Amino acid sequence: MEETIVNPVEVYIIAKDAGVLLYKYSIEDFGQTDKDQLMSGFLSALNNFTKELNFPAGVSLIRSGSLEARFSPGDLIFSVLIIDYQMRRQVRRRSVQSLFEHVL
Repeated sequence: MEETIVNPVEVYIIAKDAGVLLYKYSIEDFGQTDKDQLMSGFLSALNNFTKELNFPAGVSLIRSGSLEARFSPGDLIFSVLIIDYQMRRQVRRRSVQSLFEHVL
């Protein structure tokens, strides 16, 4: 058994005005899902809402428990780094054959 410690990290690149997800990067490579478009729309709406409440810079950080979202604004896009600081252990089981392949 091989054990690794994983901290999920995702980076969203979002069109500023439209709230459309342009690109998502994940260290664990889950691929893009419908949830990602919802997440990008939510993050964009939240950022625009705070600006309308006279917070000129918008949102820069959201923290909930061990989850953290850090916003980085640009002219036409913005990026959001989402990281879970709670470490998870991931155990991978190797087959007996794969263990012997390294020996042979």
